[in-house]
Amino acid sequence: MTRVQLRSFYSPGERAALYASTYRHDKWEEHKFRVAYTAQLLREMKPESVADLSCGDGAVIAQAELLCPAYLGDIAPGWQFTGPIEETILACPAVDVFVCSETLEHVENPDALLRAIRGKARRLLLTTPDGETRNDNPEHYWGWDLSDLALMMGDAGWVPEVPAERYVPPVLFPYYAYQVWRCR
Repeated sequence: MTRVQLRSFYSPGERAALYASTYRHDKWEEHKFRVAYTAQLLREMKPESVADLSCGDGAVIAQAELLCPAYLGDIAPGWQFTGPIEETILACPAVDVFVCSETLEHVENPDALLRAIRGKARRLLLTTPDGETRNDNPEHYWGWDLSDLALMMGDAGWVPEVPAERYVPPVLFPYYAYQVWRCR
């Protein structure tokens, strides 16, 4: 598979309307599993500091129960850093681990975002759908598989700490698998 653009990009007004309220991870069963798994991996990384600028309801950081500085943000209002991640990353301090959980597929220029994160973080914990080819989700611009993302990660300067994996949550709707990357 090669990277697939699933839909046209939204105007700034359309994007603001789409993300007007805080994302709730607990609305979908499969999201609960993915958030818990991502939080477990983050906890195992033992970060000295962490940023999640697409945190939704903040569940990944909250469930990880970290005892380190954490910087949270989202496009929806209510966080320390509010606005599109492509902008808020510029204001965020450098951190040990950057969490990019189910975000990359939502941005117009995922390559530029990966490079921007590289400039702010020593390590990266990234999750994204694997092999998405339909435009079922009105928020997703992109679909890719592990090999596509491996090229993108390498071009941005990221090196996997452990091999990237496909995570298949116990509840398989609407997507079948997610990619999980832990990089330095």
